[in-house]
Amino acid sequence: RITKYLYGLSLFFIAVIGYGQEIERSIYITANTGSIKNQNILNQIVNDAQVFDISTLLILGNSVDKKSLKENTGEYEIKEQLEAISAFKDNAIFIPGNNEWAANGHRGVRSVEKYTQKNSKAKFYPHNSEPIKHHNLGDNIVLITIDSQWFLEDWNRHIYLNENSEIQN
Repeated sequence: RITKYLYGLSLFFIAVIGYGQEIERSIYITANTGSIKNQNILNQIVNDAQVFDISTLLILGNSVDKKSLKENTGEYEIKEQLEAISAFKDNAIFIPGNNEWAANGHRGVRSVEKYTQKNSKAKFYPHNSEPIKHHNLGDNIVLITIDSQWFLEDWNRHIYLNENSEIQN
């Protein structure tokens, strides 16, 4: 009898705690947006995000096609994306991926970062050539961004890889 009472009381507290919390922020995650010829997916995310008070969009790499970066036409692809996600204002975050690194190493990443930050309120993390950073997205949310390729790069081939970083070789 006491076991049933304790079990019921436990369920009650779990329900109160679970249902009593507010959604602090909605986070949408996508990647490989550089290969999208039309912006239907990003447009759908923007439409869905309008339901919530505070939303964040994470684009996890490959925001530009490799070929476009090598041919210096990648700005057009990024520009289209920045226009599509402008409703997120400063709550859109780009993280570098393989395509950003493949075109011109750390310089390719920096060129995408500079263009993104110059032409929008979107952020590019980790920024300033840092491989890892944390960012507070809210009172109870911390985003830790890691550019794993930074750690994998041959520092002998890319001697300026960490010139702006706290981590030095």
